[in-house]
Amino acid sequence: MEKTTLVLGASSKPDRFAYKAIRSLQRRNIPVIAIGRKDVDLDGIKIRQGQPTDIGP
Repeated sequence: MEKTTLVLGASSKPDRFAYKAIRSLQRRNIPVIAIGRKDVDLDGIKIRQGQPTDIGP
């Protein structure tokens, strides 16, 4: 069973830790759900707004 990682406070700004975490997970092919303040696509990973319970992979 493959696990999915939830990143809260996701950002498209390269200097932010959440951005670096998402990139690191992406390089390891680990599924990511990213929640942030803006709806943004980060090279295939959608950063979404909303409650994590409202959002699926």
